[in-house]
Amino acid sequence: MEQETKETKATTNWMEIIRTIFTIATPLLLVYINSTLSSIQTTVNAVHEMKPYFDMLLDANPAKARMAAYALYMLNQKDPQMVVNVIVAANKPEVNDALANIGKRDDRILSLVRAMLPTKGPNRADSEEVNTEVDRSAANIIQHISSETQGWCWVGIYDAKRNAWDRKTIDIATGPVIVGNEYKIVDTVYLRNRDNVTTSEGTDTDSLSARFGQVSGLLNVGAKIKVNKIEVRDKSRVWAEVSVIAEPSGGG
Repeated sequence: MEQETKETKATTNWMEIIRTIFTIATPLLLVYINSTLSSIQTTVNAVHEMKPYFDMLLDANPAKARMAAYALYMLNQKDPQMVVNVIVAANKPEVNDALANIGKRDDRILSLVRAMLPTKGPNRADSEEVNTEVDRSAANIIQHISSETQGWCWVGIYDAKRNAWDRKTIDIATGPVIVGNEYKIVDTVYLRNRDNVTTSEGTDTDSLSARFGQVSGLLNVGAKIKVNKIEVRDKSRVWAEVSVIAEPSGGG
């Protein structure tokens, strides 16, 4: 009998605990559900509000497309990543120009566009090929925002024994690249910054250990460059620090 009483009390205590938990948790759960539903509704409303501008972004009228880019940015000013992705993917000169103009006033845009491209340039020729129109669009936007006219670019693979080039990006037939000479770009290539390397003696940008880092622009076919420095890696892979002398006729 005493054992049954103890079990009954224990059961009653557990029931009280459970009842208390439900009493406390139910309002919190309702708040969470309402908050979630409100968030979903806000997202639905935002998408509905943006839809006309998505349509305008693809309009054949450049003025409409440009206006749509500005409108989408204003509607997503707190978190512009999605809009940046959409505009870059659209790959239209007028909306790219609009995003570049926005980027000159909003520092986040440059970082978001750069994140769409390879962040490091390994010492391989094929890694420097601009493979897609989206890559080209993103790099051109970066070029217009940053207005960089100097940086490092991949030149090609030079076989000194054969006196021949492979995967070259400049108009050179034979012989090594000469510092101080001017060349034309024959294959679109990224213009890159140089990442520092830290040694026991301090920071060194010129060390062979330093990587070719963030994309700062795009060298389009026909652009004219002057070679300031040359760096050869793995005995044949040639990079050059260049200054842009002239953009290709007809724009980038």
